[in-house]
Amino acid sequence: MPRINQAQRPAFLLATASSLKRLVALRRIEVLTQAMVLVLAVAWLKIPLEVVPMTAVIALLAAVNLWTQWRVDTGGPCSPGEVFGHLAIDVGFLAVLLYFAGGSANPFVSLFLLPPTLAAAMLPARYAWAMATLTLLAYTFLMFWKLPLPPPQGDLAQIDELLARATGIATEHIAHGSGFALHVLGMWLNFVISVGVVVVFLTRMAAALKERERELAAAREDALRNEQILSLGTLAAGAAHQLGTPLGTMAVVIRELELNHGGNAELKEDLLLLREQVDRCKQTISQILASAGQERVESQRSLALDAYLHRLLDEWQIIRPHALVSVTLHGEQPAPLIAA
Repeated sequence: MPRINQAQRPAFLLATASSLKRLVALRRIEVLTQAMVLVLAVAWLKIPLEVVPMTAVIALLAAVNLWTQWRVDTGGPCSPGEVFGHLAIDVGFLAVLLYFAGGSANPFVSLFLLPPTLAAAMLPARYAWAMATLTLLAYTFLMFWKLPLPPPQGDLAQIDELLARATGIATEHIAHGSGFALHVLGMWLNFVISVGVVVVFLTRMAAALKERERELAAAREDALRNEQILSLGTLAAGAAHQLGTPLGTMAVVIRELELNHGGNAELKEDLLLLREQVDRCKQTISQILASAGQERVESQRSLALDAYLHRLLDEWQIIRPHALVSVTLHGEQPAPLIAA
C-alpha cells in the first residue's frame, strides 16, 4: 500500500491516525496487563480459571494489535469509524475475559470506563455516546451471563492477613472474608491500571493539543505576514503605475526642451541631468513592477498573439489542472505582435 504524504491529508484524518497510534500503544499495555494478571491469578493465587480460552483471547488481541500496528505503519487514511471499531474490539475482548472470570463481580469490570473515556477524547460526540451504550450493554450482559469466579486454592495466609488489616476484617474471620479481601485487592490493582492509562493518555493528548495550537499560531502569523506583504506589493504597484504617466510626460517635455535649446550649453547640461534622473526613476518603477509580477508597457517585449494566448492558457491550466480546455485559433500567419 503506498504511503500518503501528511501534507495531502485532511486535518481530521491526521487526528484520527494519531489517535490510532495512541490506541496501539495503549493496547500493548492492555495485553501485557491481562497476561500478567492471568499468570498471577493461576500461578500465585491458585485460582482455577479457564486458562485455555482466556489465553486464546489475549493472544488474539495481541494479533489484532500487530495488524493494527502494520495498518498504522502503511500510512493510509484513518476515519473516526475505524478508531471506534478498534475500541469496540477492545470492549468485546474484555467482555469475553470477564465472562470467564466472574462477570460483573470481577473487580476489573470498571475497566469498561476506559473505552468511553478514550472515545470522548479522540472522537466526535456521537461515537462517544455509542461507545458508552456498547459498554453499558456489555456490563449488563455480564450481570446475568458469566462463569463464577472460583476461590483461590493455594495457601494465602500471609496475603490474607495483610488484606484483612487493609479491609478491617478481624483475623479470626479471615477465612470467611478472604474473597472480599481479594476483591478489594483487585479493585486497588484496577485503580492503579486505570489511573496510569488515563494520566499517560491525557498528558500525551494535552501535549499534542499544545503542539497543534503552536502550529496554528505560526500559520496565522505566516498568513498575516503574507497579507501584509501582498498589501505592500499592491500599494507599490499602484503607486508605480500612477507615477509612470507624469514621468513619461516629463521625459517628453525634457526631450522637446533639448531640441529647442540645444545651443545653450548650461541649459543642455541641466536638461541632461533631468533626463538621467527621469530615466533612473522609470527604471526603479520597472523593477518594482517586475517584483510585483507586472511590467511597464515601455519595458515589455513584443510577442506573437497566438504565442501569447497559448502562454495565457498554460498559466490558467496550471491553477485549474482538472479543467478540460479545447482551443482553436483562426487567423492568418504569422500572427501579429502585441505587447500585452
